[in-house]
Amino acid sequence: MYNALLLAVICLLPSVGLAQTHESAVTTSVVAPATVSVSIETTAGPIVLALEAERAPLTTANFLAYVDQHKLDGTVFYRAMMDWTASLIKSDIYTDAGAIWVQ
Repeated sequence: MYNALLLAVICLLPSVGLAQTHESAVTTSVVAPATVSVSIETTAGPIVLALEAERAPLTTANFLAYVDQHKLDGTVFYRAMMDWTASLIKSDIYTDAGAIWVQ
């Protein structure tokens, strides 16, 4: 009788481990990238930009440096496009032509 009981316990013991649920060691979470908002005032109204600092840290820092130095003040847009997925604005920093072309 003792041997039969021991055999039953040994056979049922692994099934207890199979019945337990265990949590995954890997947890995933979706984190929105940190954005910096910049408003451009135009004659057609304001344009609000969302700069994604986590995805493009160097580009964001460079653009914000231009904003802080007022290098973009008074610039003219020479191309603008609006699409369902993204928008595009092209402009240039005004420079003196004499500084570019040396005679």
